[in-house]
Amino acid sequence: MNSDTNTTTNSTDSELTVLVLATGLVKADKYIKSYSKIIKDIDQGLSGLEAMLDGTIETVLTRGSVELQEEMESSLDATIASSFFSWYMFINDTKETDNAGNVTVPGVRKDDQPKVPEDSFHNVDWGAVDDNRIKRAKSKAGAKNNHYLFSEYHDKYPNVDAVITVNDGSHRGVNEIRDCRGNNDWVSNTAGHVDQILDINVQDQILHCLNLLHHKRGFTTDQLHKSQIRELNEHLSEEELESNNIPTLNSTANHQSGTAVSAD
Repeated sequence: MNSDTNTTTNSTDSELTVLVLATGLVKADKYIKSYSKIIKDIDQGLSGLEAMLDGTIETVLTRGSVELQEEMESSLDATIASSFFSWYMFINDTKETDNAGNVTVPGVRKDDQPKVPEDSFHNVDWGAVDDNRIKRAKSKAGAKNNHYLFSEYHDKYPNVDAVITVNDGSHRGVNEIRDCRGNNDWVSNTAGHVDQILDINVQDQILHCLNLLHHKRGFTTDQLHKSQIRELNEHLSEEELESNNIPTLNSTANHQSGTAVSAD
C-alpha cells in the first residue's frame, strides 16, 4: 500500500478519488469493537464504486477518525490521506448576509459572543468557550472542506468522484449527505456536490451499551443485560471494565449496583 499523503493531484477519467467520512460513534475509538469488519465493508464499497464509475480508485481521502485512517493505510490498496480544516479557524466567523440583509450563511460566533484571540489559539481556554459555538465551528469546517473537494472550480484541492459515509446505525451522517448533494448550509453560493454517495451501516461493530452508560441519564451498570455484559467483557480490557464499573464474567463481586459512569 502506498501511504503517500499528497492530495493535490486531481482525478482523471480512470483514476478515481473517494472521500470516506466517519460519522457519529464511528468517530470514537472507545466504542469500536473491531476495525477489521469496518474496513472489509469499506473495501467492498470501494470495489462497488469502481464498477459503477468504471475506474480505479487511486486515492482515498478520509476525515473523522484517526484510528480508522490508520487501519485503512495498513489494509487498503490505495493512497490514503486525511482531508480536513481545523475548526478553530472558523470560531470567530459571523453570519453572512446578502444585499437585502437576508442571512445566507449562519454565524459560528453569535452577535453577543466575544471574539477569540486569533493570535494565541494555543493559549485559549476552550473549556470556557460555548459548546454550541464549538460545534458550529466543527460543522462549518467539515462542510467547507467538503465544498472545496466537491467543487470543480477549486484547483488547489483534489476533485472527489464519490463519497462513502460510515454510520453507527443511529447517526446516519445526514449533514454530510446533504453536503454531498449540494445542500451545504455553510456555503453562500452554489455548493459543490458529488453524484455517487454510498452509506455504510456498521452498527454491529459499535458498543452501543457503553455509549448508553456514558451518556444516557439514569442508565446504570445494573441495567445491563447478560448479553451486553458478555459483549463488553469480550471487547474491553480489565482496566476498562473496572473504570466503567462493569462486572467481569468470572466475578461480579466488584459490580457497583446502580452506579452510573462518566464518559471521562
